[in-house]
Amino acid sequence: MMPWVHASIGAFVGGRVGKAGNAFSAGVVSHGVADLIPHRDYDVHVELPLAALTIAYVWWRHGISSPEMLGALGGLSPDGENMLHRFGFVQRMLFPTHTDHRWFIGHGRSVKSPASQIVIAALCLYAAHRMGAKRR
Repeated sequence: MMPWVHASIGAFVGGRVGKAGNAFSAGVVSHGVADLIPHRDYDVHVELPLAALTIAYVWWRHGISSPEMLGALGGLSPDGENMLHRFGFVQRMLFPTHTDHRWFIGHGRSVKSPASQIVIAALCLYAAHRMGAKRR
């Protein structure tokens, strides 16, 4: 799953959880679940700007300390180790959907089109937007 999609899902999940203290953890868990869905990964030059734009949007829309923002950061955080691995800073990854250790739980098969990810992300950002509007 592309990092910006993880951040979008995390924003929705964080908003649903509602408590800032639990939103980050819920975002991390959502990352593991979303990685099991068939998806396409892209080059870092595509993924990083999209992730940055998504985080900027969630920050602008919900605020820096909102459950949505913390959920988005939690959803994005496991890909931090992925980036470190891609750039050669770590040899082995530990997150259960990224690792080759015995606790590997799987990873979604690769697909050619990003359409399903775009739909999932758009729906999650819209739902987070609607929930945030109702809380205000």
